[in-house]
Amino acid sequence: MADLYLGFDLSTQQLKGIAVKSDLKLVHEAKVDFDADLSKYGIEKGVLTNPSEGEIFAPVAMWLEAVDLVLQRLKNDGLDFSRVKGVSGAGMQHGTVFWSQDAESILGNLDAGKTLLEQLDSGSRGEGKGAFSHPFSPNWQDASTQKQCDAFDAILGSPEKLAEVTGSKAHH
Repeated sequence: MADLYLGFDLSTQQLKGIAVKSDLKLVHEAKVDFDADLSKYGIEKGVLTNPSEGEIFAPVAMWLEAVDLVLQRLKNDGLDFSRVKGVSGAGMQHGTVFWSQDAESILGNLDAGKTLLEQLDSGSRGEGKGAFSHPFSPNWQDASTQKQCDAFDAILGSPEKLAEVTGSKAHH
């Protein structure tokens, strides 16, 4: 049996998992569409919004559940995980997850018999402690830090001057 390599792609609206052989021939594929499969999180197009504050964010628990679900779908598709020799992932730009001070200990004690959601999310753990210090991840579309961006520009005189000094204009 040939070795397999597992890849994940997390976008705003879905998580996709694939298994390929070393010649990159696709062997297994599964996806989780957040709106269709995880609508219980109240998301639309993969996110929650607070327009008055310019906030666009996603529940971290939804992503955990998506990982569990895509792995289950790959298993149901016949993927033999013992053949997987490497794992890779790509994620959306500017999605941020904040680890808690308990994360290292929790990650070091994961149980293959439990879901990631059960083990990492504080709401699922019922203990008030989890691997994440904040239950939501700001999305790349979030504009809630506009005041801070404007302050950087004002201190240095302009967006162009900020870019000249730092190498980049201020971004949300």
